[in-house]
Amino acid sequence: MRRSEKGRKLLEILIDIQYNSAVLSDHNAFSRNRTMISKRLFPLFLFFLFSSGTAWAHPHVFVDARVMLLFDGDGLAGFREEWTFDEMFGEFILGDYDANGNKRFEPAEIAKIKAEAFDNLKDHAYFHIVKLNGKPFDVKWVTDFTVRLKEGRVVYGFTIPCHVKVEMPSLEVSLSLSDPTIYTDIVFTKDSPQTDGNSKPYKIAHRLDDGVQPGGQVLAQTLRITVARR
Repeated sequence: MRRSEKGRKLLEILIDIQYNSAVLSDHNAFSRNRTMISKRLFPLFLFFLFSSGTAWAHPHVFVDARVMLLFDGDGLAGFREEWTFDEMFGEFILGDYDANGNKRFEPAEIAKIKAEAFDNLKDHAYFHIVKLNGKPFDVKWVTDFTVRLKEGRVVYGFTIPCHVKVEMPSLEVSLSLSDPTIYTDIVFTKDSPQTDGNSKPYKIAHRLDDGVQPGGQVLAQTLRITVARR
């Protein structure tokens, strides 16, 4: 996964600002370690990450997104997604929310992560741009939110309900994941989209638009999926 040295420098600057502020306001702050300072900084970091009014020239948080298509008897039922974050962002999450330090997230810790480090995205449709047969679908909520560690990296899991019938000749779905602040770079995993066990009545085809434009500009990737009944 790509890394951004500018992002690391930005966070170091913010940590130093927070540290100096603490020293000025409390002489005992000299005895505090940088881990404690970074915990105080984390809400500020999230502000920069999720603020709709902030524009960034380059991304500083990197996500690999795995998408699974969910089906029911009528057709598409939604999307189950897993977002695997880069190690640096994961360190902030682990340091701030793994309260007992056991390297896994308990239900109370997960609820706090959702409230403080995920629900902010609701105002941005959770970074989703979805179209069904060419018509926009508004992503307004998610269900079944989870957080876990996988090979040392933090993974968010969640479901986006999206119930739509598959009618003749087919259902055309397009899915992009795009942060309007350009702070977060999200790419689909090579094995996306996957399908659940209810997909057997349907024929599913897909292609990935990589977002590369003439002249070298890179936009969000788009999964284009065709679903038809067998």
